[in-house]
Amino acid sequence: MATLRNLTENALADYLNTQTVGATAYASVVATDKPAPIIICRVAGCEEEPLQSGNYRVDCQVIVKDTAATDSTFDTISEAVRTALWISDLHTQLNAVASGLTVIGASAPHKMEYDVDDDCWVETQHVELYAMPS
Repeated sequence: MATLRNLTENALADYLNTQTVGATAYASVVATDKPAPIIICRVAGCEEEPLQSGNYRVDCQVIVKDTAATDSTFDTISEAVRTALWISDLHTQLNAVASGLTVIGASAPHKMEYDVDDDCWVETQHVELYAMPS
């Protein structure tokens, strides 16, 4: 059985790949050595709530990475990803593409971080999901 991490990362990547965001999204388990621009969907952690319920608060990170030489492309992709994630029915959209995962609720990205990785701009958008394997 796939783990909650794999299910969630795949659902986020599959959803973003149905949107026009300007780059391909990958689950973090397959995102190594992909050329920029890239969107990496990863789960940083999860916590069962309430205990023994089988429902989890899942801390997700959607990472946009592009070469620093293309500022306008990076900004365009980052904005498109934010627009795709900042919707009131994100949980419904994720359920439409998810296999083996039921998303009960989702928050809009409530925290963003910016960084530089070698010659690339990096923006990390944090999204919290309330989900369970199905």
